[in-house]
Amino acid sequence: MKNKLKLLILYLIPFFASADWLDLNMPIGVTDLSKEVFELHMLIFWVVVGIGVVVFGFLFWSMWKYRRSNNKTPAKFNDNHTLEIIWTIVPTVILILMAIPASITLKKIYDSGTVALKGINLSVAEGDFFALLGPNGAGKSSTIGIIGSLITKSDGKVKIFDIDIDENFPEAKRMLGVVSQEINFNNFEKVIDIVVTQAGFYGIPLATAKEKTETVLKRLGLWDKRDEQARNLSGGFKRRLMIAKALIHEPKLLILDEPTAGVDIELRREMWDFLREINEAGTTIILTTHYLEEAEQLCKNIAIIDHGDLVENTSMKNLLSRLDVQSFILDVDQPLTLAPSIANFSIALDDPLTLNVAVQKDQSINDLFKELSNQGIQVNSLRNESNRLEEMFIEMVKKGAL
Repeated sequence: MKNKLKLLILYLIPFFASADWLDLNMPIGVTDLSKEVFELHMLIFWVVVGIGVVVFGFLFWSMWKYRRSNNKTPAKFNDNHTLEIIWTIVPTVILILMAIPASITLKKIYDSGTVALKGINLSVAEGDFFALLGPNGAGKSSTIGIIGSLITKSDGKVKIFDIDIDENFPEAKRMLGVVSQEINFNNFEKVIDIVVTQAGFYGIPLATAKEKTETVLKRLGLWDKRDEQARNLSGGFKRRLMIAKALIHEPKLLILDEPTAGVDIELRREMWDFLREINEAGTTIILTTHYLEEAEQLCKNIAIIDHGDLVENTSMKNLLSRLDVQSFILDVDQPLTLAPSIANFSIALDDPLTLNVAVQKDQSINDLFKELSNQGIQVNSLRNESNRLEEMFIEMVKKGAL
């Protein structure tokens, strides 16, 4: 009886050791697809458990039934080709049957029907400083990924300085430098080693690579930190190191994906100056950023992508000229108790020394100053309430253009 109880326990171990029972299983999920993945996972789990129970159960049953203490003599087996064939075919059939639902589920995961880009037609002139903007999920990163071959496009053509990436990608790659959002270097390597190694990927001889690395690191203010491990750098200096990597082979096209994210104001301004400098030296730059002030300050032309569609492709000046209303903050010299009343202008008093004025596209700010002067109000300073490009974005959102 004891032995039978032990055998029963052996049979039940796989069931009680299931991931569900121990609360170690993968979560069921909330979407239909995640629930389907969970069900597939459990199906495969129980198929494996079932096979284990049958195989090992038969093995233990045979050992028990034909044990020596029962006066059984060992069996003598001859080759049985039929049994061997069955033993090979059965697991194969089981694996195929398990692969069918797995393949169907994988197709649902990776072939969801989502189209990241919907046939955009974009051209950037040589020497341009170009802004590629749009809300989250618009398709900006997909566009950059396709240009850099990190994402396989389903259709269309990409040319970098008239070199088709499908026909001669190695040559096109030499023209291209990409600064991604993610940090993509070994944090335990020295700064100088990271850049020299990157140069080696482009076939630059070691002596030349060291000279170029010194030049690039000095331009980016990293030369004093050349012997430090990258993990010791601040977020801003890590961004500079990313740019140094992208520039080491002197690309004609530099793509910057959120280059100043997480960078303090001082470093951001320094990076702006550096980017203007390399652009003026002839490097074409494509910039994606969520800092709209950055795009307005640096870029000459702009494209806006939304849900995979190209909704704007024009010059920065032309886009901003379509702004219907601009809000200005005026600092006055004497405290006011009420906002002045001027025909056709909307004026609010933020505090006794600050006016908030909305100026329509067809209104002249000179007329505003003239009327304020007639009322004895002197203006000490004038500034935009918010970035003009930001106001343009907000206006486009309100109109449903984004």
